[in-house]
Amino acid sequence: MPELGHVPVGMVTAGLIDRAIDRWEGAHSHSTVKNTVAALVHVLDDAVREGLLPRNPAKDRARRKHSGQVKDGNDVNPRDLALPDVATLDRLVAAVVEKGGHRCWGDMVLLLATTGMRISEVSGLTVGDVDLARGLIHVRRQTYPGRGGLTTKPTKGRRSRVVPIITPARTTLERLTAGKKATAALIVGPRGGTITTATLRDATDWDKLVARLGIAGLVRHGLRHTALTWMADSGVQLHVLQRVAGHQDPAMTARYLHPDHRALLDAGDTFAAWWANPARQGGLPASDERSGRTA
Repeated sequence: MPELGHVPVGMVTAGLIDRAIDRWEGAHSHSTVKNTVAALVHVLDDAVREGLLPRNPAKDRARRKHSGQVKDGNDVNPRDLALPDVATLDRLVAAVVEKGGHRCWGDMVLLLATTGMRISEVSGLTVGDVDLARGLIHVRRQTYPGRGGLTTKPTKGRRSRVVPIITPARTTLERLTAGKKATAALIVGPRGGTITTATLRDATDWDKLVARLGIAGLVRHGLRHTALTWMADSGVQLHVLQRVAGHQDPAMTARYLHPDHRALLDAGDTFAAWWANPARQGGLPASDERSGRTA
């Protein structure tokens, strides 16, 4: 849908870009607009280098904040983007296999929802990264579409990590690794290509499929949120969940914890018990006082 293509590059202004993006925001998703603006910024960067523009008029607009939109940052609780239960995941896996005509689509959905990995990280896995004997997957790289084609590079933050293999994913991983060389890609598309979020979307008609299943609005990245949310609900400790997710900031991981105030109430009871017992107000735990030990 051409918007600015008829305008000579030297005449592209911030005002034209503002009006174009206003129209895009009214008709398309945030991710579509974000990706389109990113492409526009790259094109106009080249125009600046060629001397056709004194500066890039798209850059300021690309950084503008928009109220009322769903963003990729901290505006949305990731728990709200997760699947409600395992039964819904099973229905989704079956539906993408049927619609896409190949079980690789279901394999990708299952691995995302059981490991908490990003789709680029699953696409970057090799057979040698899967340690079935120890029940671990080594996450070392990611493969995704970049400028000029597919790009393979270290994981986000350049930190390798390890995630656990749970029983529901083991059978799938055994099949994907059987008889393959350690350097072979773990999961590929029907014709041997890399699975990206775009190919998964297009092959399964994702938006219509999830709407039909009653989970409209679910995005592919929501499967990572699903795994991390379910791990948190199962009792996985915060510092362990942080390692699985690959987060550097524990506050980011804490957003997956259930908003249950029981721990806060327990903390209040503990504080009240301390308050009511003067013998415990010297700064030592009760066990240390009884034993006569010093801190």
